[in-house]
Formats: sequence, structure tokens, C-alpha cells
Amino acid sequence: MKNLRTMKKKGPLGVALFIIVAAAAPFVLGSTFAKDTLFMVLLYATCGVAWNMLSGYAGQTSLGHSLFFGIGAYTSTMLTVKLGISPWIGMLAGMVLCCAITWLLGRFLFLLSGFYFSIATSALAEVVLIFFKSWNFVGDTRGLYLDPPGAKGDLWMINFANKEPYCIIILALLLCTMLASYLMSKSRAGYYFRAIRDNTDAAISLGVNINKYKTIAYMFSGAFCAMAGTVYACYLRYIDPDSVMKSAVSVQICLISVLGGIGTLWGPVLGSTLLIYVSEYVRLHLGGSGTAVDQIIYALIIIIFAVLQPNGILGLVSNLKSKYKKRKEVKQLAQKEGGA
Repeated sequence: MKNLRTMKKKGPLGVALFIIVAAAAPFVLGSTFAKDTLFMVLLYATCGVAWNMLSGYAGQTSLGHSLFFGIGAYTSTMLTVKLGISPWIGMLAGMVLCCAITWLLGRFLFLLSGFYFSIATSALAEVVLIFFKSWNFVGDTRGLYLDPPGAKGDLWMINFANKEPYCIIILALLLCTMLASYLMSKSRAGYYFRAIRDNTDAAISLGVNINKYKTIAYMFSGAFCAMAGTVYACYLRYIDPDSVMKSAVSVQICLISVLGGIGTLWGPVLGSTLLIYVSEYVRLHLGGSGTAVDQIIYALIIIIFAVLQPNGILGLVSNLKSKYKKRKEVKQLAQKEGGA
């Protein structure tokens, strides 16, 4: 009982500490590189938490989430460039569009399962990428430019001269995504998701409409990825199909979640922190993508964890805590026996 109360107290304190540190970091970090890296960590953590809603909780591994990231980026950018509409409204439009797309796709994709579902999502994202590269209305391979950064900053148009406001916005989005993920995992739908993930046949026998709940997870997952895409487009002030829709975006979102701990709330945050910082540091000090050193180290980290610790960083922490607890119990028992 005492341990349970301690855990309940530590939870909110840990969240509060994370918020304080993450919110203060962009104002403390001096270099532009450090702020850019922090933004990317928070961005991919948001996408990882969103991906986890479908793949971690419901057990449907998607390799095509770049589709929703790109749709969010393009929807808001197109509305801003063509009609002068605020990216905030564009963000909502991107969410609605992704919900509609996932609802439609779910009726067909969830006829597949396992490896076949993963391949189908990847192939679909690639088809849309090719289409956008040849679609003149959205700028094809030339991409789209937003207005240059404003000197005074404009919250309504998400246009700032400094990096700090963007980091705060993406942090707020990450916290909203984590809250939605937490509430979902504790809801009836969350229990159905885990039932589908653990044993689909058993879930069906209990009367769970598996396609309905898979689609719900898909909709939430895609919608939050689209929101992250909007913030990314505003941050760069430029997008093209390769920057927001290429398969590498999907793979990185997936790997970040797997590395941190699939099916956990904080796993994607830890995975993003490790992979993004390592990748950016190596790229800066050991050579960029042209030498492929960053990609090699990136791949080695994934392979090591996949072989030695498939449950990710949080799984490793849990195992270490369990071993420490057992050793402590054995030591206490030995002391009692010795005293007797």
C-alpha cells in the first residue's frame, strides 16, 4: 500500500519535472543547432506517441505514418499559401481530413493483418508520395514556401523569428498527445485495443467489433501525426514531398517507439531523445549523410536493442529495477536468517 502511494506521488512529480525542463530548455540552450535538435526530439516524440496508439496499443504495425504527417503539413500550408488562412485552422482541417482518410482506408486495410497490413500501409504512403511529386497544384517536387520568419512574431500565423516559440508549441502538442494516449489506454476502447493486440480470436469471441476499434485507433493516431506535420511545416517555412512524406519518416517514427518501448506512454519520448540526439551529434561531428556514418551508428543502436532488449529502454529499466528489488529482498532475508 505504501509503495502504491509512493508511485502515485512520483507520477505527477515526474510529469511536472519533464514539463519544466522541456519548457526551459529552448531558452537555456545557446546554439541554433541545439534548439533545432530539441525541436526534432519533441516532434518525433509526438509522432511516436501517436503511432503507439495504433501499433503499440492496438497491435497494428503501420509503416506508412508519413502519409498523415505529410497530409497535415500540406493541408495547413496550402490553406495558408492559397487562401491566407491561419495554420491553426489548417491544423484542424488536416486532422479532419486524416480522420476521414483513415476511416475510409480502415474499411479495406483491416481486412489484412500482421506483415501484410504493414506492407500495405507502406505501399500506400509511397503511392501518395509519387502522386504529390507530380501534382503541380501542390508545387510538385519544387515544394511550397511559407512567408519568411516575421521579425515580431505572429502566433496566429505560427510565424516567429526565434526557435523558442516553436519548441513551446510542439511541447504543448506532445503533452496533448500523451494525455490523449493515456486517457485512451484507460478507457473501454483501450481495453479493447489490448484485447485485439493480445488475442484477436478471443476478442471476437467476446463480441468486440475489431474493425471498428482498429479504425478508431487509426483515426486518433493519424490525426495527431497530422498536427505534428502542421507544426513542422510552420517551423521550416518550406515543404516538399520528400521532406514530409518519404518512407524514412515512417521508419524513424516506428523505430523511435520500438526503441523506447512499444505500447508505453513514455517510451517514444525516451526513444526520440536517444535516437535524434545521437543521429544529430554524429552527423555534426563524424560526417553527414554523405558518409553514411550517422546511418550506420543509428542502425547499430536499433540492432543492439532489437537483439538484446526487444522491450526497449523502458523494458530495460523495468528489468533492472526488478533485479535490484530481488537482490534487496534476498539480502534482507539473509540478514533476518543471520540474526535468528
